[in-house]
Amino acid sequence: MSEGKLELKERVLKLESQLKKAQSDVCLLKAILNVVRDDLKLKHEQFDVLYPCVMSSSLLESRPMAPSAKIENLDKKPLFETNDCTEELKPLSRVYDLPCDLDRLILSFCDFHEICALSQVNRSWMKTCRTSKLWQVLFRFRWPRLYREEKLDEEVFWKTKFKRNWKIENAWKDGKCSIVTLGGHTGTITGLQFKDSMMISGSDDGSLIMWRLNPVVDQMDDDSTVVLMQQHHKQVRPVERMESFHGHGGPVWSLAFDSTRLFSGSYDNTIKVWDLRSHVCQATLRGHNGWVSSLFLFHDALISSSWDADINVWSLSGRPTLTRSFRGIRGNAVYNIHLDPWSRKLLAGCRNSTVNLWDVETGVLDFVFVGHSKFVYSVQLDKDIAMTGSGDKLVKVWDRRSGTCVMDLAGHSDSVMCIQFDEDHKVVSGSYDKTLRTWDLRCPAESISVLEGHSSAVFALQFDHEKIISGSADKTMKIWNFAP
Repeated sequence: MSEGKLELKERVLKLESQLKKAQSDVCLLKAILNVVRDDLKLKHEQFDVLYPCVMSSSLLESRPMAPSAKIENLDKKPLFETNDCTEELKPLSRVYDLPCDLDRLILSFCDFHEICALSQVNRSWMKTCRTSKLWQVLFRFRWPRLYREEKLDEEVFWKTKFKRNWKIENAWKDGKCSIVTLGGHTGTITGLQFKDSMMISGSDDGSLIMWRLNPVVDQMDDDSTVVLMQQHHKQVRPVERMESFHGHGGPVWSLAFDSTRLFSGSYDNTIKVWDLRSHVCQATLRGHNGWVSSLFLFHDALISSSWDADINVWSLSGRPTLTRSFRGIRGNAVYNIHLDPWSRKLLAGCRNSTVNLWDVETGVLDFVFVGHSKFVYSVQLDKDIAMTGSGDKLVKVWDRRSGTCVMDLAGHSDSVMCIQFDEDHKVVSGSYDKTLRTWDLRCPAESISVLEGHSSAVFALQFDHEKIISGSADKTMKIWNFAP
């Protein structure tokens, strides 16, 4: 056999060896993906994230791969950043030596008990799973917004905090919560807002009530300020009624407050400014010729909308002054407004079933969203995502840049009166069908849970990571608490 043929045969054998190695690596990745999908019970949307990552990696490119090539040499973003990889985290810094972020995704989909089970692998992993640093990193990845709110200069027990938030997350998914029902108003609850431990509610009985959530009390007494009409599932601390505000000549339809002032809009066409310390009305603002339907407070500016179709901007620097008005089409009442502080764009839901997008700085109407078939009762805008709730029973999600509807959340059997969403893909909607529904924007085909308890339409709601507070035409508010 000639020297040339021998050289050719050696090259063929070498290429066959490289091919077998590549096929082996592909089979390994297929097996890993099947484990991720089946054992971790991933949703289709989550699995769809993993597959493109593998397909785009250099491991699956058509070029030859040397037998000595290692997966860890591929470009990937690890779960642990450089400053995270201390000596104690080394056992997990290359969990499976997978490409394209698979290690981070796998750990992020593990629940608390599964991560704890890693400690049974060997002594090194046991030591790692007992370190607070591991739980801090996992907490930061799983709940970035909550992590940013943590006071990192204080001692934090990250494992305990991770476990608690994991339980809260599961309670949201399962719709399991304790419920506290509050009474105090004699009419429909038309609006509510809470921040930290303070909540204020408004009603069509013309009053507003200030509450303190979960106050620290030494003992229960018969004081009339302690209002706890009904409790379900477990004992909880009471909610304390602090003060009432009276002064409007008709139903209160909207409210907003900061640390020192409360603003309320009413059927009497006025906005009242209240001092939260003295509980005295400091000023009455007149500028609308119809019901004041919605208020939005932003730094030293107050934005109001009305059934007269106008939107007014008030300066709060010194004595409140009307500085600008956006004139709408007569008869096209504005039911709800929401400002995105980043873009300075204002979203307004209208009676004619459209949603208007205004530029607050210039006063120009940028865009009109068309898609609902009935009144738009509730809106929210956050950067490039707009969300609306309507009398057509739908919650619509819009792309602010293109003005197109990208998603419909269908499930309510009557008008959607109030909505809220957050950056964790969570959505809560309240409806005339007496229910609240929770949604996950990553799997919008159906709601995650349906919360039933009100005996009439739900007109107001607000939620945070631990709870939802809702107000209804049954004259009560309910606190749906998902925290353990």
